[in-house]
Amino acid sequence: MTKSTAWFSHAAEKLQHTRDQIDVSMNRRIETSHRGPHGLKTRRYNSALYSALLHEASSLGLRASPPGFRKSSLAAIIPRMQPQSFVFMGRYGAGKGTQAALLIERLKKRDSTPVIHIETGAEFRKFFQGETYTAKLSKSIIEQGYLMPEFMCVYIWGSILEGKFTGKEHLVFDGTPRKLLEAKMLQGVFPFYSFPKPWLIYLDVEHEESAKRISLRSANSGRKDDGAEALEKRRKAYEEDIVPTIEWYKTNPDVNFLDIDGERPIEEVHAEIVKKIGLE
Repeated sequence: MTKSTAWFSHAAEKLQHTRDQIDVSMNRRIETSHRGPHGLKTRRYNSALYSALLHEASSLGLRASPPGFRKSSLAAIIPRMQPQSFVFMGRYGAGKGTQAALLIERLKKRDSTPVIHIETGAEFRKFFQGETYTAKLSKSIIEQGYLMPEFMCVYIWGSILEGKFTGKEHLVFDGTPRKLLEAKMLQGVFPFYSFPKPWLIYLDVEHEESAKRISLRSANSGRKDDGAEALEKRRKAYEEDIVPTIEWYKTNPDVNFLDIDGERPIEEVHAEIVKKIGLE
């Protein structure tokens, strides 16, 4: 084993404790900072890690860093970042699923931190396949274009968190919350699991644009909840139930609220999200 290889191996093992100490330190600083939380945190976090790595190199008798090593190499040595949480909201057809998938892809490229994608629409469609009275009743509600009651939404994402989350994953919520009560219940998740402020990504799309997108999707998917009558009910539900939730988030100091123009091309929307959360 060469000195350089030994350095990488030794540093990765030795810095586990150092990294956890830096995580705690950075969280404390960011809580009292008035600057952009993620960008500031990422710069300080990487600088602190880099300094610690150089110290390890010196203890092994190496020069400042092995050949080819750059700060951007940190992901290879320290194979995870502090878990973050992301919540996608927006009108039906706003592109929440598309943008959530692109963000997950970007997160996976950045490091090896696992991602749990909580897509309530897809989870409900699986649930509807059941033969229970609750499953059949829920399916009927959705196919008519109505929103599910809050307790069912909480049951869906709460079960996923209880069964899959280990404290080491990023969380990406796609299509939830909707009603205000559910949003307030979801807000309790983040301090409970010691997450920093969640990123609330609102994709702003007008009804006309979303209706056009849904019509195209309906032609391909055949989903009953994409029909014209159901779409009108979804419009009313959005304005009556979801808009107040979005307005509540806009003034909520416990989230990082991003208002994104979702009517632009997919690539442009994704680029803006990535830039604003500091994942460029």
